[in-house]
Amino acid sequence: MVRQCTAGRAAQTRIPNHRRCHRCPVRHLDPHRRCPRSARRASRRHRVTEWRTTYRRIDYCIRGEHRVFMKHVFGLMLRPDREWREISREQPSIPGVMAHILVMALIPAVAWFYGVTEIGWKVGAGEATRITVESMMIIVVLFYLGMLAGLIGIGLLIHWMSITYGAASTPAKAISLAAYTATPLFLGGVLGFYPLLWLDLLIGTAAGCYAIVLLYLGIPHMMGVPKERGYLFASATLAVGLVGMVTMMGATVLLWEFGAMPVFTD
Repeated sequence: MVRQCTAGRAAQTRIPNHRRCHRCPVRHLDPHRRCPRSARRASRRHRVTEWRTTYRRIDYCIRGEHRVFMKHVFGLMLRPDREWREISREQPSIPGVMAHILVMALIPAVAWFYGVTEIGWKVGAGEATRITVESMMIIVVLFYLGMLAGLIGIGLLIHWMSITYGAASTPAKAISLAAYTATPLFLGGVLGFYPLLWLDLLIGTAAGCYAIVLLYLGIPHMMGVPKERGYLFASATLAVGLVGMVTMMGATVLLWEFGAMPVFTD
């Protein structure tokens, strides 16, 4: 607790032996005024305490919600309708949702980086084709950032469209809906560790179809709308996602022209 300057009364009565504040050399005439130096120190301590408390709350929130997220990831793959009902009862936060997206998006990024630089892929009976580590590093970073931007953008668009469909939405809930819907695509990215084109195409198509199923099942539960209205909402969201996919393909072509083109090994 910060001590207040008590020398003011002595200064007012002009007692010759009055004492100065123990933390400030200035004599104060107001007995109720806090010492300026003590006040500044108290303010700094208060700010540090607030920063520490905020950090602990965010850390606890991220750790706790991330464990819940991982539980829901496997639940959505086994019993999606029941898992969506459990997810809809939660109140997600932006830090917890972002932590989940940051971790899950690493799966396809790391898998494909290793697969195309170390293993390579074959077309027919030819030799394996690989990409240099330097060029693939740039591509993977852009790929990772594109996944993050795409999920956040779709989540914010879901929140924006929720007004039209009379849904009960928050930005955190909408982004978590987009993140959970992309779960099959994230998990399917594990195949990038061993690039086999026909298998990757088959599993990728199946993962995309299952993600669409999760979207149609999840929106009625997460947004609190009837199933009929939820199907319309999900169809609009799917259309937005397809437009975003085409936009990212166009952006990829532009990035190739600006130095992000893959360089193949000899």
